[in-house]
Amino acid sequence: MVKKGTAFDVGSEAFVTSDLAVSYQTHIQGIGWQASVKDGAVSGTVGKSLRLESVKINVDNVALNKMTGGVQYQTHVQGIGWQNPVSDNALSGTTGKSLRVEAIRINLTGTLGQNYDIYYRVNVQDKGWLGWAKNGESAGTQGFGLRLEAMQVKLVKKGTAFDAGGDAFFNSDLVVNYQTHVQNLGWQTTVKEGETSGTSGKGLRLEGIKIDVANVAFHKMTGGIQYQTHIQNIGWQNAVSNNAISGTTGQGLRLEAIRINLTGTLAENYDIYYRVHIQNKGWLGWAKNGASAGSEGQALRLEAIQIILVKQGFAFDAGGTAFVVPPPAPAAPAPISPSPSPAPTPVFNLSGVNDTQKAWFNAIYPEAQKLAKANDLFPSIMMSQTILETGWGQSELATKANNFFGVQADASWKGAKYTALTNEVINGKTVQVMADFRKYNSQAESLKDYVTKIKTTMNGSANRYQGAWRSNAKTYQNAAKALQAGGYATDPDYATKLIERIDKYKLNALD
Repeated sequence: MVKKGTAFDVGSEAFVTSDLAVSYQTHIQGIGWQASVKDGAVSGTVGKSLRLESVKINVDNVALNKMTGGVQYQTHVQGIGWQNPVSDNALSGTTGKSLRVEAIRINLTGTLGQNYDIYYRVNVQDKGWLGWAKNGESAGTQGFGLRLEAMQVKLVKKGTAFDAGGDAFFNSDLVVNYQTHVQNLGWQTTVKEGETSGTSGKGLRLEGIKIDVANVAFHKMTGGIQYQTHIQNIGWQNAVSNNAISGTTGQGLRLEAIRINLTGTLAENYDIYYRVHIQNKGWLGWAKNGASAGSEGQALRLEAIQIILVKQGFAFDAGGTAFVVPPPAPAAPAPISPSPSPAPTPVFNLSGVNDTQKAWFNAIYPEAQKLAKANDLFPSIMMSQTILETGWGQSELATKANNFFGVQADASWKGAKYTALTNEVINGKTVQVMADFRKYNSQAESLKDYVTKIKTTMNGSANRYQGAWRSNAKTYQNAAKALQAGGYATDPDYATKLIERIDKYKLNALD
């Protein structure tokens, strides 16, 4: 017995357990090394705004439990970055340098790692407790200048359920994140920057996809990402943005193609490349900035996808063809006649059209008909578009810029521009935006430029509007639908409106 208050040297530990346990201690700003804690206890401080500067971690009694290995860990340190990994109670971080630890990774080795998972979470400046990371994943932040203040670590027997909570790590890097919904598997884990989402060699279809670009505002840019998918029995869906679902779930429908593009100043500084793995063909070439990737009219499922952001001006090998369409049917040989008969004068139904509108129509249709027929296009489609886009030649764009087709002035346009308010359908809603349009010197120049657009605009190595060519479409109805599928306009009813005008005014007499 010892009288209370009498000094007594207790020596080393009085009780030793054979339990397998993870023990850890942290070095804290203004405090130094805290006492070692175990299995989920908090090491560090909460609510005191003190930085965690270094850490030591160990797994006790590995050999006693007939296993090999231990624990390995590394920290991301202010002004240094990720340090090299250390093991089994070695110091990771710094002391005496006043540098904050910003993130940590921990994993198990040997047969210990084969039988147990290690979970860990951190308390971060201004964010509090984050979700749990696992087996070498990053926990904390990178690029935000935020300190770790506390941490918890747990050993969990493999196969045991564990609620990881929310996100365990935040990175300031500008990255594209995406996840896919796969037949029989559901939503896969989010991947990023060129990693594969989906499967290959398993014959499983992609059914839905979500895409997002992280940290756009942090990098002082605006905008985000917009995408649309071509779905079995449905066709092209309307475009969605920023992690919304494109595709379907629970309907057993395959994705067949996809288009992805950036918006805002993000699109002025970066290109978005993407490629797909499709049934019977494997990986196709890379598409870029809104071009189609996949197939159409072939009933082939998408099975996997890769997406990557590329700084504009950097070389990128796009590989082969990104989009596959059925080959056009061979054209029937033209009949031989000793002398061509003059084309009959077309008969229209212009009831309800005023004299000014009729004068404009009669002045323009002969040239439009001539150009369309000479370039494998439907004159009826061409004229229906001019009527729809210009309100019978009376719109601001038509009268002040000779622009009959609403063709915007993209980066490839070197001519004059005219800025006007226009309607766009975004996420299913009609909104008005200011846009630059091509300004032409004459009506004839507008007609010719339209033909050039329809015949030469590319999607990767395929012609974007080739489905609207007369030799492919066969009917003006199919041509109208192909224009909409090619993304000519954002209006989801664009094809219907073109067909309605052709039928109402008998514009097919031009064909």
